[in-house]
Amino acid sequence: MNVHDRVRRYLEAARLAAEWIKTFQIKDLGSEYYGSIPSPYRPKSLKVPKTMFCWAAKWIIPGLLADYHRRGDLSSLKSAIMFAQHLINKQVKEGRGKGAYLSCLFIQDGIYGWTWYDIADTGVAASGLIRLYEELHDPDILESVKLAGEFILSWQDRDKGWIRAWPGDVMLYGSIQRYNLLVDSPWCQAQILPSLFRATGEQKWLEAAIKAAQFTIDHVQQEEGGVIWCYDLDEGKPVGPTRTRTEHYVMELLLDLYEITKDEKWLNAAIKEAEYCIKTQNPDGSWYHFISTKEGGKEGTGSQMIAISLLRIFSHTNDQRYLEAALRALDWVLSCQYRGCDALAYGGIVSYGGDVHGEISSWGTGAALLAFYKAVEVLESL
Repeated sequence: MNVHDRVRRYLEAARLAAEWIKTFQIKDLGSEYYGSIPSPYRPKSLKVPKTMFCWAAKWIIPGLLADYHRRGDLSSLKSAIMFAQHLINKQVKEGRGKGAYLSCLFIQDGIYGWTWYDIADTGVAASGLIRLYEELHDPDILESVKLAGEFILSWQDRDKGWIRAWPGDVMLYGSIQRYNLLVDSPWCQAQILPSLFRATGEQKWLEAAIKAAQFTIDHVQQEEGGVIWCYDLDEGKPVGPTRTRTEHYVMELLLDLYEITKDEKWLNAAIKEAEYCIKTQNPDGSWYHFISTKEGGKEGTGSQMIAISLLRIFSHTNDQRYLEAALRALDWVLSCQYRGCDALAYGGIVSYGGDVHGEISSWGTGAALLAFYKAVEVLESL
């Protein structure tokens, strides 16, 4: 496939993804949910969405902004603003959770409740929200993000750098998840910290990000590459396999630090993960949900995330292997875009991995939207 044809296909895929997000955004369920992004949608099965899905904010807000800049569609900017306003309205204003964004992930006897049990929710949501601040320079948005950053810092071990995964033992996926088990930590919670340093110039954000990244390199990055996605504080060791999304989040944190500090240590650590991703990429361009295993199926949310990181590493190294791997991944992701008869699903990216098996993921669609536009930007610059 030539460059022109690939660019054309990616632009069309991005347009459809943006329209799915805007169509599926909640606009008619009352003030409590207005502007939020629903939980994953299974084609041909309508269910009332009851979540704002914090993880979607990281991808959908910058993805819609990219769509606005590329196509000049004001509705994309308005949609990003609407989602951001929902996040701000759902931010805890007092108590131990002050600064956290409420995510509706607690379900008991079929009843949904607003909670902030997952500390990473706030870190990743804020890292999307700050993209809108960079666009609009709205002081209210920055104030909200700074409040979220303070919440993240309050859960960080200031000496060792790790950040709690949740505020206590919680029931999750049918079993108790222990307080001392760090899941996707600390790289997800720390996503907002480099951006806060860029926005404010305050050193505390950079110092906290460096500590989080150093903990990751020292304790959970494997010699051959690959970051174990859980760490047991009681045992003092990583637990479980590597995971597709984990690889992206780690590379993003490392690359942010490299771009700020110019310290080659961070770039080299990110390259180590990129090499691991190239080695474990499936022939069709995908990755499995748990890398190096077939458990969870092929990942229709994390593959586009890895592609974004590989595109960034290509920009720093000019190594064609990273570009080629990213494009293979996005060609596969494009094949997962729903083009069937269900109007509510049309344009969304079907996820085949992990907790949204067989469904259309709002954050996977947002990540694909952003990845398609970033790939087009790179290809047009060659």
